[in-house]
Amino acid sequence: MPAQANSTTSTTSSSTATPTSATSPAPLPTLLGHPETPVVLDPYQQVAGYFLNGSDHQDTAVLCIAGFENTITSTNSSAEALSFQNTAREFFAAVESANKTKLIIDLSGNGGGNILLPFDVVNSHS
Repeated sequence: MPAQANSTTSTTSSSTATPTSATSPAPLPTLLGHPETPVVLDPYQQVAGYFLNGSDHQDTAVLCIAGFENTITSTNSSAEALSFQNTAREFFAAVESANKTKLIIDLSGNGGGNILLPFDVVNSHS
């Protein structure tokens, strides 16, 4: 007579595996896709600045703005806005210091957000 399989040995406990999409928080926006090392990077990953390398682009800087939303953590929105402003200011200071003459503002993937933050970008260069 063939031995019957014990039904308890073939089942797995569902408590050891949890779906990552249901338990993990949404990932922070990333500034991936830029091959250069950032000159400045906001710790909240809202904005980053890059200098393009290569003989044809030595004079070009890129300001990547992933979003104008400062609501990644609701308790920290004023710190996020201040960080956004400071990072933009630091970037433009670095651009001037490095004598960059061309600027690309990368808004790809930017879904909008706080209507005052774009003004901060413009005013950062004053």
